[in-house]
This record gives sequence, C-alpha cells and structure tokens, in this order.
Amino acid sequence: MRKNTYGLGLRTSVSVMAMVLGCAGSAAAQTAQTRSQAQPAPEVETVVVRGYRASVADALATKRNSNLIIESITAEDIGEFPDKNIAESLQRLPGIQIDRENGQGTKVRIRGLDQNVVVLNNEIFLTGLEAFRIGEGNATQTDSLKGVPSDLIGGVDVFKSPQSSLLEGGLGGIINLRTRSARSLKDGLLFAGQARANQSEDGETTPSLSATLGYRFSDRLAVLGSLSYEKSNVVTDALGGDNRGGWQFNNRPLSSATTRNIWSPEYRYVTNRDQDRERLAGSINVDFKLSDTAELRFDWFHSNLTILTKEASLKFPFANENATYGAANLQVGANNVFESGTVTANSAEGISFVQNGEAKTDNIQLGLAWELTERLKVDLGAYHSKADYESTAGNNDVRYTQYGVRNGTAAGLIPNPTAPTTLVFNYRNGAFPTFTPAQPSAFTTPSSVFAKSHWVFGETTTIDNTAVRADFTLQAPDALDGLWVVRFGARYAERTVDSEYGRYLADYSGKGELSGINFGQNWTPLGYFQAGHPQKLLALRL
Repeated sequence: MRKNTYGLGLRTSVSVMAMVLGCAGSAAAQTAQTRSQAQPAPEVETVVVRGYRASVADALATKRNSNLIIESITAEDIGEFPDKNIAESLQRLPGIQIDRENGQGTKVRIRGLDQNVVVLNNEIFLTGLEAFRIGEGNATQTDSLKGVPSDLIGGVDVFKSPQSSLLEGGLGGIINLRTRSARSLKDGLLFAGQARANQSEDGETTPSLSATLGYRFSDRLAVLGSLSYEKSNVVTDALGGDNRGGWQFNNRPLSSATTRNIWSPEYRYVTNRDQDRERLAGSINVDFKLSDTAELRFDWFHSNLTILTKEASLKFPFANENATYGAANLQVGANNVFESGTVTANSAEGISFVQNGEAKTDNIQLGLAWELTERLKVDLGAYHSKADYESTAGNNDVRYTQYGVRNGTAAGLIPNPTAPTTLVFNYRNGAFPTFTPAQPSAFTTPSSVFAKSHWVFGETTTIDNTAVRADFTLQAPDALDGLWVVRFGARYAERTVDSEYGRYLADYSGKGELSGINFGQNWTPLGYFQAGHPQKLLALRL
C-alpha cells in the first residue's frame, strides 16, 4: 500500500487566519509584532493523512492523465468492501454492470455490453471460464470473473474508448487488471494478511484467507507474493423457467367451465440449489532494475476454482397439458397477465441434477522496459497463458403423472395408471407456490412414478495463448519538447482452443423411435442415456 502525506488542510487554515489578522488594523498588527519579538512562536504539529484518501487521489490522477474515457479503481478501494471477486469490485464503477450466478458476481458489462476484453497488465488474460455450461438446462456462459479474487489485484482500469495500443475485440471496452509492483514497497520485509469466516444457518463455517509477503532488497530488486483461499456454500431457492420459461397468451380453461385469455408461463421450475465453491489463487511479482535505463519485470498469476452444484427441481405446467385455472381466486393484472391463483394440472416432473466443474489457469508475463536514448524508449514483452476447464454433470427426470412411455418394442406402451390424476399449485406472484397432490400416497409409491430420462454430460476445454510484443515511444526534440510524442509497435499472438462436449445417448431406432430427419425435422432416434433393465430402457420403475 502506498502512503502519502498531506498538509493541505492545515496550510489552508493558517493562510485564512493570517488574512483575518491582517484586516484587524495596524495597532493590532504592531501588538502582535511586539509579542512575537518577545517570545518565539510555538511549533505547529504536522498532520499526516494516510490510507483511503491516497487511493482516491491515485484513481483520479489515472483518469485525469489519460487521453481516453477510463474508469479506475485501486487496491485500497477494493479492500474497503467484502467483495468475493473482482467482478463484484468493478460493479461500483460508473457505467459497469455485472451478472450474478448463485449469489456471486460473474460477467462484467460495460454500458450494457458483455463483449469485452479482459487483460492483465495490458496483455491477454485467461480465467478458465471463457466458455462453459451450467445448470440442468446446460445454459452456455462466457467470460466469468468469479475465479479472480480481489485480494490479488493492485488496481483495475476500465477503458470505454479504443486506442491502437490496446488489444482489440471489445465492443463495450477493455478491462485491465493490474498486479502490484514489488519495488513500490519500503525497504525490508512486508507482511499483511486477513482472515474472515461466514457461518450459514445450518451452522457450517466457511473461511476466507489472504496473505501478502514481500521483500525489497534494495532500490533495484524487490519480490512480492500473494495468496488467497476461499471456501463458500450458497443455498438458493428459485422460481423460474431455466429451460422453458417463455410466457404464452392463450385461452385458458377455468374451473367454472368457461375460458379466459391470460398471459402465463409455459412451465415453472421450483428449484433448491446447493453450491459449494473452493478457490485457491496466488501471484508473484519480481521487479529488477538492471541499470539506470533498464528494468525487468516478471509476473505469474494462478487460480484454481472448483464448483460443485446440486439441484432439486419440481417442474409443472401452467400453459400446457390441460392445465385448469381456478375461477374463484384468479387474479389477473394489467394486459391480462396472470398474477396469482390456483392451477390444477395432470402432470409434474421431479428433476435431480449434479455438476462438478473445475477451472485452472496460469498467466505468465515477462517484460523489459529500456531507455535506449534520452528520447527513445522500448518496452519488450513475452506472455503465455493457459486455462483448463473440466466439467461432468448428471441429471434425471422422474415423471409423476399418468404418463405412457415406450417399453422397448415398436408399438408397446407402458401406462402408469396409479400415478396421481391431478396436481394442485397455489401460486402467488413474488412468492413460492404451494404444491398439493390429489393423491399424496402416490408420491411415496414406487409403482406410481417413471424415471423418464437420465442425462450424462461431459465438457473439457483447454485454451493456450502466446504473445510477444515490442512498443516504442519517441519524444520530440528539445525545441519541440512537449508538443508531440510518437508511439508505435508490433505484436504477434497465437491462441489455440481445444474444446470437447459430449452427451451419452441411446439408439432407439430399432424400438419404434423414428428419425425426424426423414421428415425435415432436427430430431433423431437417439435419446438421452437412461439406466435400468434392458427390457425397460425407457420405463425404469423406481
């Protein structure tokens, strides 16, 4: 942490007081002069201001000295808030919004746009979460920053306007993460750390630890290392439609044997999600001033994030499968939007989902800043980043309804006559619905349910990035000093992405399942992998 000394407030007060005394008249001035000759004036204590004010001054100076539209935040600013990752720290800047997943910040949006570039010390940066899938619906996510702890970052600059020296590709802007500089430390040893703990309602305690260790050997050589560890558990109850959340405007049947046009969702999911996260990250910075004109810098940033997600959902139809709306307590708002009431359906599905994902990343940077002459400077750099993401997920659907499925033959169907005939949902806008089966005992009777499908997913992504660059700065000669500066450079980069995503599917083409391709459709006779007896592949009785 850089600390500055400020005396502006005290000096301003003394100047104002002197002006007031000067206006009091010559007699008072002569008296004051006589007293001052008789005895010396008392010494004034020095007032030293440290900490947060210095970080504000640094951030303002960065914005003031830049030719671009830029927002800046320093490590001191970041440390003032208990943010879980750097995305949550960035949301405090003007024009920056973030997405959240299970209560934690993920993707950063600049003026509403999410197509942005994230760099480390102005060079490419990988988090391991550039592209991945989450949830029972396997929704694709991109560019999450939840694997980057705020503790390891010395500051962040958000560029909202382009410049030729910056990397291209960001429609919204560029997010530059800056690591700490070891030579900014005072001489000798530096150690700083913090420890926090969160306790959940069920009594589970999860730690959050960070430590920084640095040593400045001399004005020429310094080393700084940081380590961050966090474990968290988040339990979320959600009402939504991850797969089929669209609303439809249809003529709904009412219990009074009439109908009414109502906007209501196609399906609703009531989901209980339990997610465990564990993150270990570290960084090392070495600053070595080789001579008065050359400085060598090395940075290494590592992060390892594991996420275990467990979900249990109940899916029920609001707009399909002969759902009936109760006329007695039906409330419909403006534009015929369904707000609350009782919905009776003849089907529901229980869904269980587990996903285990891990993201690992290493970013290595080596840079040389060299003043070739008084007016010509060159910055040389070599960079390598590698990120690995692996995920395995399993899902099964259990159907609670009088639902017929194929029994493994071309024409046979296995009915489920003992399943409940009706399911009643009392729904109030903004709250979780209550669920009342017409036959409660049917849900504890194995013969009344079907294991509809079992899905197994696998995903592996590896990204390698290598870059070298040379940037030159040429200042104007003495006669034109300050009038112009010429900057030019060259950069070569190569990125390889190896991504595999797969599902286990079963071939039902010989068991009565047709191929939609023969009819101009996009479905095939391959179904999601299902466990069970070979003769009852599609109708596993629990």
